[in-house]
This record gives sequence, C-alpha cells and structure tokens, in this order.
Amino acid sequence: MSKIEVLVAAMNQNEDCALYEKMNIRTDAVIANQCGKFSYFEKKTAHGSMKIVSTGHKGVGKNRNLALLYSSGDILLFSDEDVTYFDDYEKTINDAFLKLKDADGIVFDCEYVNEGIRKKVGIKKVKRLRIYNCLRYGTYRFAVKREALQKANVSFSHHFGGGAKYQSGEDSIFISDLIKKGLKIYQYPKKILKLDRSTSSWFRGYTDKYFFDKGALLCAIFPKTCYLFAFVFAYKFKNLSKEHGYFKVLKLLISGMHDFKK
Repeated sequence: MSKIEVLVAAMNQNEDCALYEKMNIRTDAVIANQCGKFSYFEKKTAHGSMKIVSTGHKGVGKNRNLALLYSSGDILLFSDEDVTYFDDYEKTINDAFLKLKDADGIVFDCEYVNEGIRKKVGIKKVKRLRIYNCLRYGTYRFAVKREALQKANVSFSHHFGGGAKYQSGEDSIFISDLIKKGLKIYQYPKKILKLDRSTSSWFRGYTDKYFFDKGALLCAIFPKTCYLFAFVFAYKFKNLSKEHGYFKVLKLLISGMHDFKK
C-alpha cells in the first residue's frame, strides 16, 4: 500500500491537531499555515505524522509549494481547510491507483455542501483527462504520485489563486502543466471527501473581475490559441450573469489576456 500524504493550504491555524482532526485526516499530513509568524511543529498522531509549517508568505500557490517542499509521501493529496475526508479515503485512493496502473495522477469525485450559485462538477466514469477537459477540477480532490511530480518539475503559480493578482486558476494551471509534461491524469468516480462551499477566499460572484481573471488564465494555459478560446468561453460564460452578455464577457476576457501578457 502506498503512503498517502495530505498537503493542506491553510491560514491562521494553531500549532495543534485541531485542523487535522476537523478534516478527518487519517494519514500523514503537511499543513502549510499562512499566518503572521514563522515556525515549525511536528507531532505523531494515531494515524500518522502531522507537520505544521507556519510562514508570513501570502498566496495559496506559495502555500501549496511550501507543503510540497516538506512532503515525503508516495501519493500526495492536495487540500484546503473546508474539506472533510471520508473515513475510507486512503483505501479508495490506493485502490484507484492499483486499478489505473499507468496513472500518474487522479481527480476524484466529491460531495458538495452549501453549493450556492457555483456549478457542481461531478464525475460519472473513469476517463483520461486532456488539456481541453481538465480545467474544471480543483486540486482539493487531486492525488498525484510524488515521484512523477518531481520528474515533471511542476509547481504552483504565484500569479493565480487566493492572495495573488488573479483570484483563481492555480489549480487549472498546475494540472494542465502536468498534462503538458506528459503525465497521465485520470478522473475517477469515487468520492473521497465533502467540500463546504458556504465561504470562499476568492469567489464573489460572476463579476467583471471574475471574467477578467478568466481571460488571464486562458492566456496562461493557451498562450498561442487564447483568442480562439476566448470566443468559445465567452459563449459558455454568457449565461452565468444577467449583467454580462456575450460581447461584454468577450471584452473582459480579452482585457484579462492583454493584462497577463504585459
């Protein structure tokens, strides 16, 4: 059985097991804690080793990269504070990698709580993910082989995500970069966690900022074809908000692209 390790991006946590227990983590874990001090705390639990690395650095991308630096597991599972794992998540993940022997990474299904206006993205079947169908999944349900990740030499962007200039997208860039490097990523229809979406560090509705940042994200992932994708995504996004029709969304997407290119 492979050693699973959960890498949590967190903020203002105490140096104790409170978050570890709240999230129902039952394996090793590294909690990268963004707060106002620099410290390191490690403790053995009933289920494994827990490390809390506290820094003053801002940005979820920096936090996730910090957790990666302190990781040692065979399979790394990325996470956030609003996740609660099911009791059997370790077995589910190991079973999935045994079944998909060529998989370097797997996106699992999850249960949503307090979904709000954001669209639920469920997984119904096993399928290989490609660059064109990997962008809707967050890394909070993504597991990857540490050895494959190290060989690919991919890390999280500091320009996207909570605390960065562009409010989201670090997850999409990370997974798409792995696929570009040749890693085999699959989706898998087994739930491993419950996600509470009652609050968000970045989502404030389908605003001008939302579409502007999506334009920057398209430019980051598809630098040569981003304008073509802008027309496609503008059509896809036009019904998300009553205030944003096709041409307004397209204009905001292109503005975001120009800003990122600068």
